[in-house]
Amino acid sequence: MKYSGKKSLATFMKFFLLLLEGAAVIVLFGLPKFLGFYLIWIESIFYNKALYYGLVVILYITGILAVLILDTLRNLFSTMEDANPFIRKNVTALRRMGVYAFIVGGAYFAKIFFLNSFMTIIAVFIFFIAGIFCIVLADLFNQAIIYKEENDLTI
Repeated sequence: MKYSGKKSLATFMKFFLLLLEGAAVIVLFGLPKFLGFYLIWIESIFYNKALYYGLVVILYITGILAVLILDTLRNLFSTMEDANPFIRKNVTALRRMGVYAFIVGGAYFAKIFFLNSFMTIIAVFIFFIAGIFCIVLADLFNQAIIYKEENDLTI
């Protein structure tokens, strides 16, 4: 199986991420309704308007950022499909994804103070690690671009 180029794993991932983006947008449109049903079903004793609105805000922030992360990943796979991933645009995209991951982690960290769960704590750590990973990967890509440019100048 090919990893880059046309009809490769990169092409499949680009299509799969597009489907995930569409599903995420649909969920975002129905978020208030879904959350209301969920809180009544699972937390009927603790249901109150402050909890509901706080969760709606946090879930919209994290949901929108998740769509932005998926879109950025899809663009990264587009450059893989073109067999040219080591470009400055990808370095910027990876740094941006790192910032998005830190913001999502921060939003879930804030959630700990009014509706804590074990999975919320896990999400904080996962997004913090993902943010660090994206920033380090961006620096790795930047270094690869420098080496590639030096090699291109060599005769």
